[in-house]
Amino acid sequence: MNGSVIYIELSSARSFSRYAKIAIHTKEHVYILRRKIASRRAAQIPLESQEVAVRGARLDGRVALVTGGGQGVGRGIALALAKEGASVLIAGRTLAKCRTVADEITAFGGAAAAIACDVTQRSDIEAAITATVAQFGGLDALINNAQSANQRLLLETTDSDIQLAYRSGPLATFYGMHAAYPHLVARGGGSIVNFGSSTAIEGNATFGSYAMAKEAIRGLSRVAAREWGRDGIRVNVVVPAALSPTAEAFRDARPETYQKQINRIPLRRMGDAEDDIGRAVVALVSDDLSYMTGEPMMLTGGACTVPVNACCGCSMISTTGRSW
Repeated sequence: MNGSVIYIELSSARSFSRYAKIAIHTKEHVYILRRKIASRRAAQIPLESQEVAVRGARLDGRVALVTGGGQGVGRGIALALAKEGASVLIAGRTLAKCRTVADEITAFGGAAAAIACDVTQRSDIEAAITATVAQFGGLDALINNAQSANQRLLLETTDSDIQLAYRSGPLATFYGMHAAYPHLVARGGGSIVNFGSSTAIEGNATFGSYAMAKEAIRGLSRVAAREWGRDGIRVNVVVPAALSPTAEAFRDARPETYQKQINRIPLRRMGDAEDDIGRAVVALVSDDLSYMTGEPMMLTGGACTVPVNACCGCSMISTTGRSW
């Protein structure tokens, strides 16, 4: 059987993923089914260094914009979305990094484009939304991943630190949601994925301005989930712990301290940007979690948990008398 060709005809993406993994381990080539190909012919990708892009079809026909998509968690999310069939616009401050990720996606047959975007500028965010719709014909998912912040003790935190965290965090998230709203409504609804942080939930030292920004994003997301649910728009918050470039730099600079932090994680590892965080975002964007909105998704390996909030009907009545 060595060197022979296997064609896998399956009706579900999940089954395909399971059988494709078997093919990866046993054959010289893996064949990727693409629902967009009417004849259902397969596209051949040689194995290189045991890394193979396996395409699913859960997001075929959908379009996503990922901010901060040129590296780290954003890159992992962009790759995961594209491997499930989504067309992805990758936005970030450094255009070269975004183009590199877009090239990775097109190399395995996905659809992607890149755009320079400083999320602290509302005009840049609006331009990125406009470019997404122009390039791919619409928008189904907005991934507000970008965030900048300075890490200092509270007594050393400046107004500039707080402004940076807020402009790149909750304000950027708000601007993106505002600009995306009419396009999501035009598609009959969609998914917005925002980002919180375990450092904010736990109140970790030196993360004052960052924690303020991240908790503001969680509050904004809950309100949007209630106001926009009637439009079919779901808004959720991912709280990730992943091996980003920042985490890698910390690991290399302070290996002993880094290992102590790993030992605090019940699963004893940091999350993988694509496999752990990206695929969770795929679930939020797909129909798999279509009844989930206004919720935090904790992806911290068990290191940080959030208690279920008590909820009663009266909390859904605003002071203006409007019921959501």
